[in-house]
Amino acid sequence: MKKLDFLTRGQLQLLHDLKSDRNAQHVLKQMSPFLNTFKDGQNIYYLNNKGRARVECEKVRK
Repeated sequence: MKKLDFLTRGQLQLLHDLKSDRNAQHVLKQMSPFLNTFKDGQNIYYLNNKGRARVECEKVRK
């Protein structure tokens, strides 16, 4: 997420080889304190302030 800025669930699945949709949703739920989301046909995920601090990212996306 630090390098790619915005990702959909499907992109995360391909990138990290998360086999099923259910597994990907489980991972995203665990990461939810560090992510914000908006809807553009599907959910788009990006790092929030806590997430940027955790991975030492200085780019702010909104």
